Amino acid sequence: MEEIKYFTPSDFDECWTKWKKEADNVPNKVYVDHIDPQDFGSLIYFYFDSLNNTKIHCRFYINDDGIKNKRPIIILYHGAG
Repeated sequence: MEEIKYFTPSDFDECWTKWKKEADNVPNKVYVDHIDPQDFGSLIYFYFDSLNNTKIHCRFYINDDGIKNKRPIIILYHGAG
């Protein structure tokens, strides 16, 4: 089996430290834009701040019965790349 070789840029540690510092300065706050009632429950539009002054926009589909019955909620998201 062929060995997998990973390439690490020479400035990796420097870049990682810079990105980490920038991420630490991003407010940890979610902003609800609006809520649309649906047949199944609600559709919640919201966003949160990210790196480089960008905003991540999201939609959250939630079933009202699930809330009343204290059912778990699963949220799937992904980042850049």
